[in-house]
Amino acid sequence: MQHEETTIITLGTVPWFSNAEPTSGSGIVDALLHKQYLQMPNVKILSIYPTVQTLYATENVYPYKVPTAQVPVFTKIPCSSYQFTDMSDAEFEDYYQALKVNCLPNIYSFIAQNKSPNIVLLAHHFFINASLLNEVKKNLKHDYDCNVKLITLVHGTEFMMYQRTNRFHKYIPDISQIDTFYLHSTEQSLLLKRFFPDVKEHQLSVKILGIDTDLFLPNTDKKALKKALQLPDMIKEHHKIVAFAGKFVEWKRIDMLLDATALYEKEDIFTIIAGRGEESLTQSYYKQVEGHQLKNVIFLNYLPQNQLSKLFALADVGVFPSKEEPLGLVFIECIATGTPVVGFKTSVLQNILTPEVAILLEEENDRQTMVEKLADAIQKLFNAKRLVGEKARQIACKYSIYEYAKTIME
Repeated sequence: MQHEETTIITLGTVPWFSNAEPTSGSGIVDALLHKQYLQMPNVKILSIYPTVQTLYATENVYPYKVPTAQVPVFTKIPCSSYQFTDMSDAEFEDYYQALKVNCLPNIYSFIAQNKSPNIVLLAHHFFINASLLNEVKKNLKHDYDCNVKLITLVHGTEFMMYQRTNRFHKYIPDISQIDTFYLHSTEQSLLLKRFFPDVKEHQLSVKILGIDTDLFLPNTDKKALKKALQLPDMIKEHHKIVAFAGKFVEWKRIDMLLDATALYEKEDIFTIIAGRGEESLTQSYYKQVEGHQLKNVIFLNYLPQNQLSKLFALADVGVFPSKEEPLGLVFIECIATGTPVVGFKTSVLQNILTPEVAILLEEENDRQTMVEKLADAIQKLFNAKRLVGEKARQIACKYSIYEYAKTIME
């Protein structure tokens, strides 16, 4: 298919990044894939994503304004704490119908104007997006003489919600109509088969999502990086920097990182935490810093990709102590800049990171033991960057968004 004309329709679940709507990893991946497909020959693409803003559509992008105060999500993200489980059944049905009314005319119009022998329908997350695009697939196969593929890009957070609610059960498309489920780990594949026993092996493809390896690069100019990030002058070029970036949610375990910080912080060691979340959770982190009397913890707002790459390049260690990591993109982004990482073992990460560039800790029953081991691992890597930087970069470059985009087209 990569050699023939192809029309792609992507349907996202969360906004693309903007200062008004800082998004999650799935929104970043959605926008990155769009950028890659725009650059490919013989490919025409329409990307649709939800937003609370009034934004103008372009030839290739349709941001549809949702009928809710926040974009509904599977798990809380920087720009929305409104989850699908917060809706009543009637509100959820209204949302789904609004999705159809807003998106279907644009989809059919784009396809009619850009007729191709191959059509790829790409649903970000399973359930409602896949259900809507399955309806499109049925209509296209009836009305057009073309090859239509329906692909679901599983991000993982939908399964986290599916396990605790029956909200989506009536919105599950015919499993046999999904040509390929793209998953990030064997464990996700097993979970999908447990939920949906009718899924066939040929429908499953396990492949780690890609990052923008042209953006996340090594950079040794600490003075320029500090200036670009507007960091305080008290941080000197010889100081050690521990970096965390991500949404402020409980399962990211920022509280555990702050407890560990109390064990490793010295005058020449700074911890930078970049992100955003619910105000109550943010305030609890501030209180934790005060309680530990930490002097060198700096909170930054949620960083766009071009700034996040600078933070990771500046850092000596990247630390992401999540209990669960559906995507794990920050780990790959961080090592792409040559910076080693510390985290806990999850199915996704063990497929990516080697002991040369990362310390992945086991879960323990005792939280204090985990805190101590986290602090110890961070300290072990303070001087590792100059030794492992090149290897870390090599590993990350195996997971470029360009290669991932090409795989979907095959």
